[in-house]
Amino acid sequence: MGFTDLKTRYSTSEPVVVSDLPTGTASVICRTAFGLTHPAHLENGAAVVSNLPVGTYALEAWSESGGELLGAEFTTVSRRPGDYPVSWVSPPHSTPSG
Repeated sequence: MGFTDLKTRYSTSEPVVVSDLPTGTASVICRTAFGLTHPAHLENGAAVVSNLPVGTYALEAWSESGGELLGAEFTTVSRRPGDYPVSWVSPPHSTPSG
């Protein structure tokens, strides 16, 4: 399916680069949870997106017609490692009814 070289976190100073795109990929975008999109440039078979602001993105590979999503994966952009750690929240404790 692709995206094996996509890292889980990028710094704001580095581009997001993915070279193992799904077969038939014609365009790649990074989409925020709010629907804003940042198009990638295709260079030598790799998708490159530079200057992404801090946030979480879905990297999406689209077919030629733009009608078929060929693959998607999430990544995060932050200023420093650990800026946005994923925290684990324990489930609520149940109490016996009595």
